[in-house]
Amino acid sequence: MTSLRFTTLRIPALLATLLFCTVASAQSVYNAAEDYSSIQAAIDAATDNDVLDLSSDIFSLSETLVIDKPLTLRGSSDSLNLTTINLDGVSGYGIHITSAGVSLEHL
Repeated sequence: MTSLRFTTLRIPALLATLLFCTVASAQSVYNAAEDYSSIQAAIDAATDNDVLDLSSDIFSLSETLVIDKPLTLRGSSDSLNLTTINLDGVSGYGIHITSAGVSLEHL
């Protein structure tokens, strides 16, 4: 009987832990090109672990992109319609990453 009580007490703690882990790792996916005025504006508005999708387009930057939180910046995976970030207008770093957990995909 003692082990039954011990197990009963552990189940709510386990459920609370699982719920916290699910909430903590939740992410939102945004179309950065359509929902924001710039890629940097989308990065600034993002929360940890968000995914920012870029359309298959050419983005010409005039300043360094600063990514200071864990997120994914994802370009188009369509080999015929690529996402390109043109850094000709940027002096210095084109993309400056200051956080762990940043992923750049299809760029």
